[in-house]
This record gives sequence, C-alpha cells and structure tokens, in this order.
Amino acid sequence: RYPLAHTVVWESRIFYSNTSNYVFVNKIAGLPTVPTVDNLRENVLNQVESIYSSNKLFVTTRIDSCTSGILIFAKSSQAAA
Repeated sequence: RYPLAHTVVWESRIFYSNTSNYVFVNKIAGLPTVPTVDNLRENVLNQVESIYSSNKLFVTTRIDSCTSGILIFAKSSQAAA
C-alpha cells in the first residue's frame, strides 16, 4: 500500500493543466504512476483523476515507483495516440 498518496496536495503538483490536451504532474518518489494488481487507488493517475472528476485521463508517460519526475497525462484518447 501507498498511504503517501493521501498526504500529497496534488493540486500543487499539477502545472500546465490549462492546455487543451494535456495535464503535467510533478510525481513524487515512492508512488506508482498507474494502478497495480493489488492497489487500484493509491497511484498518481487515480489521485489526479479525482481532481478532474468529470474527465478520464490517459497515460502517455510512466515513471518507476521509486523515481520522481514529470508525468504527462492526455485529456483525450486522440491526444494520447
């Protein structure tokens, strides 16, 4: 489990969200980018999607759990292609 996901203020880690196609997120180390087999909630994608509750986001980049860095999520499947 990754309880760290619930302690992060995700709004402060999102930048350039006003673009029409992408959301850029500064990922912290120690948290998976996407859901895992045993944990569907404590990941960056789920936390950021909860902020954009009316929109599904699409993964365009992934970073290992132990690594920090910039993630790019697309706001549509066309932008993710």
